[in-house]
Amino acid sequence: MNPPPRRDFVAETGSRTFAVIDLAVLPKNCGHGLGRQLMDALLGSRSEERATLAANPNKRALAEMYERWGWRKAGRVPGGEGETQPVFDLYVIALASRL
Repeated sequence: MNPPPRRDFVAETGSRTFAVIDLAVLPKNCGHGLGRQLMDALLGSRSEERATLAANPNKRALAEMYERWGWRKAGRVPGGEGETQPVFDLYVIALASRL
């Protein structure tokens, strides 16, 4: 990760972090709060301490949306083989803040 994370950031217990892999809303349904409702429903009952997601760094509007929702950018991570991007911006949110 760039910048390199603190040791306590990467410490995992097996139940500390929930990863959001994909969340999509059809273009015709964008702008009506559906994405936020889906994210709230997905994360609202999670028992983990935090959640992470990786976003395309070239999609500034998407980054701004996540930041409005309370996510904070933690750094940049490389994309793996077969990924859609060579790098992704990693975002994190404390799940307790979603309540």
